[in-house]
Amino acid sequence: MALNDFGISSPQPIAWQEKWSGGWLVESHYLCAFQEFEHDASALQDADCEDRDEKLEMLGQAVGRMHEAGLLHLDINQGNWLFSRSGEGRWELDLIDNNRLRRRTVSLGRGVKCLLQLEFEGEVQTRLLHAYADSRGFEREACVRTFDTSKGRYELKWRVKNATRPWRKKIGL
Repeated sequence: MALNDFGISSPQPIAWQEKWSGGWLVESHYLCAFQEFEHDASALQDADCEDRDEKLEMLGQAVGRMHEAGLLHLDINQGNWLFSRSGEGRWELDLIDNNRLRRRTVSLGRGVKCLLQLEFEGEVQTRLLHAYADSRGFEREACVRTFDTSKGRYELKWRVKNATRPWRKKIGL
């Protein structure tokens, strides 16, 4: 499935592998063509990031387009979004690590849960959610409410997952 067909820029994939054991993903690798970039999305947390508002708008719209096309990225963390400059000096955005991409209907709730993986806070989070809502035709307030409701459950899931990691490793999960 080519993300580029849906208006999402992504370097050419070369190979990927997922290793599963007992229903758990235990190993995952993705290899793509090298992509020059200035920074990943984690830089957007810095108030001094150049053109931060423009980049947040780009990111929210890109995720919205992807979800509208029925594409759900299961590992949409900050390090998987790369910002670079075009030959004309415009910002461009590329998505990498696409072996965790799935085709399915993406509701508001499912889409917002996906955005939780970006782990932005405060104004950055709000701007991203507004751009996402606008790109999908959702009400901004509904998007923010859904996000806030989902955030507590998401944080609990990760606390449990991290607390049980040593135990799961011992039994091979």
